[in-house]
Amino acid sequence: MNILLVSISAPPKNSPESLQTGRYIKYLSQQHKVTLLTTTVVGGWEPQDDGIAKYLKNVHQYIALWSLHPRLIWLLKKIIPSVLIPDEAFFFFWQVKRAIRKIKIKPDVIVSRSAPFSSAIMALKLSEHWQTPWLMHLSDLWVDSPFTSLNDTTRKKHLIMENMCINRAHTITLTSLKVIEFYTKKYPQLASKFQFLPNVFDDDDLHTKPISFNGKMQINFTGRLYGTRSIHIFLDCLENAIQQYPELENSIEVNIAGFLDNENVHRMETSPLKCVKYLGALPYDGAVTLQRNAHLLLLIDSLDDDSRYEMFFPSKLLDYLIAQRFVLAFTKKNSTSFDVVENKFGICFYPDNLNEFPAFLFFAVQNFLKRNSDFFNKQLDKNSEYATSYNAQRLHKMIEAATNPKHRE
Repeated sequence: MNILLVSISAPPKNSPESLQTGRYIKYLSQQHKVTLLTTTVVGGWEPQDDGIAKYLKNVHQYIALWSLHPRLIWLLKKIIPSVLIPDEAFFFFWQVKRAIRKIKIKPDVIVSRSAPFSSAIMALKLSEHWQTPWLMHLSDLWVDSPFTSLNDTTRKKHLIMENMCINRAHTITLTSLKVIEFYTKKYPQLASKFQFLPNVFDDDDLHTKPISFNGKMQINFTGRLYGTRSIHIFLDCLENAIQQYPELENSIEVNIAGFLDNENVHRMETSPLKCVKYLGALPYDGAVTLQRNAHLLLLIDSLDDDSRYEMFFPSKLLDYLIAQRFVLAFTKKNSTSFDVVENKFGICFYPDNLNEFPAFLFFAVQNFLKRNSDFFNKQLDKNSEYATSYNAQRLHKMIEAATNPKHRE
């Protein structure tokens, strides 16, 4: 079968969404001819990383359309911000005719991954051009995302695009059951279209590195922090814990790696703690090494009162589960992260139990000093529902249903 996969965030770009795209490409391209339609690398929060280019090994055709330079995007925001709809990657779907000329094999099916949502608009246009069935994956909420603030005019434009895509797509895959519930309530007449397709880990990356008890206990974070996803709550709790147990500061090492906005960087730089280090952004292989050297892996969700934040399934959580280390999560009690982590792969702290963090950290350090591997090891079943191989087969069945005339709407 000829599959056209449309995703702006794709290898060799290093980003959480790109890694998810790459993992599905790896398995789909073992069974089908996969053409990947993406964009050139321009850096920023999605730098080139040759370490994840491995996912492109069996891709039949790789097409990278032009991306606008970040400086031009900045200028457009200043002079005509209305053109950046649905996002900064809008120039991608403006090149639809160029994409059609470059694609060598007419697709039997189109699969798209968003965000950015411009991937979905490109897939919509290509689906209409070839009258080809289309499966659309949404990693985030679109119009209703709590991470974006839209004025009335912009919101209407987004809503038109969201409606067009959801109505046109044969199947819409979503990363959590909470998001499916949200869209089912929003589009009850299209409820049968919504399917669960979670973020995944690569089966081949699943192995356990023996825990080292040399040096200090490591609490490591790899990922992105911006807006309401903030380092503040963790550092506040850590500073409080060390006030109660001063000896902890000489027993732990906290490494923060990834893209952080200026506010989060400033909070770390002004912290009185000497045990906290900011390592900046790391290539994928470097992030994996940091995860596997950890004793505790730090996950930070938004603790904002807005219930929409509870729907998100951080893709970084899957990378943590691969490392098979204890996950220390700051999240909400009703969140998807809580459902995955609590009493299974670690412990969750939320507004109602933050006062218990100092005692937990002291207990964790005692286990480190006792060299208790069982405390820090969290085994992940290779047959987990979050394995790429398992979900790629589920996606394959969705593709078969979409391309079988008996099942088309």
